[in-house]
Amino acid sequence: MRLVGERRVAVVRDAAAVWRVLDENPIESCMVAARVADYGIEPNSIGGELWTRRGGVDESLCFAGPTSFRCVAG
Repeated sequence: MRLVGERRVAVVRDAAAVWRVLDENPIESCMVAARVADYGIEPNSIGGELWTRRGGVDESLCFAGPTSFRCVAG
Protein backbone atom coordinates (compact mmCIF):
# COMPACT_ATOMS: atom_id res chain seq x y z
CA MET A 1 0.00 0.00 0.00
CA ARG A 2 1.07 3.55 -0.63
CA LEU A 3 -0.48 6.94 0.00
CA VAL A 4 -1.70 8.99 -2.96
CA GLY A 5 -2.95 12.26 -1.60
CA GLU A 6 -4.90 11.09 1.43
CA ARG A 7 -5.91 7.72 -0.05
CA ARG A 8 -4.20 4.37 0.25
CA VAL A 9 -3.73 2.45 -2.99
CA ALA A 10 -2.07 -0.85 -3.85
CA VAL A 11 -0.23 -1.81 -7.03
CA VAL A 12 -2.13 -4.62 -8.76
CA ARG A 13 -0.24 -7.88 -9.34
CA ASP A 14 -3.15 -10.16 -10.35
CA ALA A 15 -3.31 -10.26 -14.17
CA ALA A 16 -6.45 -12.44 -14.22
CA ALA A 17 -8.34 -9.91 -12.07
CA VAL A 18 -7.20 -7.07 -14.32
CA TRP A 19 -8.47 -8.89 -17.42
CA ARG A 20 -11.86 -9.54 -15.77
CA VAL A 21 -12.31 -5.80 -15.26
CA LEU A 22 -11.01 -4.84 -18.71
CA ASP A 23 -13.26 -7.43 -20.39
CA GLU A 24 -16.35 -6.11 -18.56
CA ASN A 25 -15.93 -2.65 -20.12
CA PRO A 26 -14.01 -3.10 -23.38
CA ILE A 27 -14.79 0.33 -24.83
CA GLU A 28 -14.13 2.37 -21.69
CA SER A 29 -10.91 0.50 -20.93
CA CYS A 30 -9.56 0.06 -24.47
CA MET A 31 -6.44 2.21 -23.97
CA VAL A 32 -5.35 0.35 -20.84
CA ALA A 33 -6.37 -3.01 -22.33
CA ALA A 34 -4.12 -2.34 -25.34
CA ARG A 35 -1.12 -1.68 -23.09
CA VAL A 36 -1.81 -4.74 -20.94
CA ALA A 37 -2.32 -6.94 -24.03
CA ASP A 38 0.99 -5.81 -25.51
CA TYR A 39 3.16 -5.62 -22.39
CA GLY A 40 1.49 -7.32 -19.39
CA ILE A 41 0.83 -5.66 -16.04
CA GLU A 42 4.37 -5.04 -14.78
CA PRO A 43 4.81 -1.28 -14.15
CA ASN A 44 8.15 -1.06 -15.99
CA SER A 45 6.64 -2.75 -19.03
CA ILE A 46 3.46 -0.65 -19.37
CA GLY A 47 4.98 2.68 -18.36
CA GLY A 48 2.88 3.11 -15.23
CA GLU A 49 1.15 1.28 -12.41
CA LEU A 50 -2.28 -0.30 -12.09
CA TRP A 51 -3.73 0.79 -8.74
CA THR A 52 -6.63 -0.46 -6.67
CA ARG A 53 -8.15 0.53 -3.35
CA ARG A 54 -9.43 -1.49 -0.40
CA GLY A 55 -12.24 -3.25 -2.27
CA GLY A 56 -9.80 -4.83 -4.71
CA VAL A 57 -9.52 -4.83 -8.48
CA ASP A 58 -13.18 -5.76 -9.04
CA GLU A 59 -14.23 -2.50 -7.32
CA SER A 60 -11.57 -0.08 -8.51
CA LEU A 61 -8.78 -0.07 -11.07
CA CYS A 62 -6.75 2.89 -12.27
CA PHE A 63 -3.76 3.13 -14.61
CA ALA A 64 -1.36 5.71 -13.16
CA GLY A 65 1.37 6.75 -15.55
CA PRO A 66 2.39 9.63 -17.81
CA THR A 67 -1.14 9.51 -19.24
CA SER A 68 -3.59 8.28 -16.61
CA PHE A 69 -6.72 6.35 -17.58
CA ARG A 70 -9.50 5.39 -15.19
CA CYS A 71 -10.92 1.92 -15.73
CA VAL A 72 -14.48 1.29 -14.69
CA ALA A 73 -14.90 -1.66 -12.34
CA GLY A 74 -17.88 -3.53 -10.94
